[in-house]
Amino acid sequence: MPFIQITLQNNRCRYSIIPSFLSGFLGMMYGGAVLIAEAKKGVLTKEELERLHISIGTNHSMVEEPALWLALGLNGFWLWVPRLITAVAAVQIYGAVRYFKKKLVKR
Repeated sequence: MPFIQITLQNNRCRYSIIPSFLSGFLGMMYGGAVLIAEAKKGVLTKEELERLHISIGTNHSMVEEPALWLALGLNGFWLWVPRLITAVAAVQIYGAVRYFKKKLVKR
């Protein structure tokens, strides 16, 4: 999960791994409920929530959905790898845009 790597760098792993893992592997219904509970506790910053939403939006349900397509004969590589790459790229691009916006505002 791309968001887990980012939050580990920010020493916030104990708060964001659970919603990210659950949303990624178990789907949006259960993971979303955990995410809402964590957000209400206030343990995640606004930026962390935004990055988590971007990651989950592109990389959710890594078990159920591919299992359906695998049963129809699709290659697993094309079901998992592009989603992971897209999620990593989306979160990193979002971070870069926020960084450059902050740089431009300071001037």
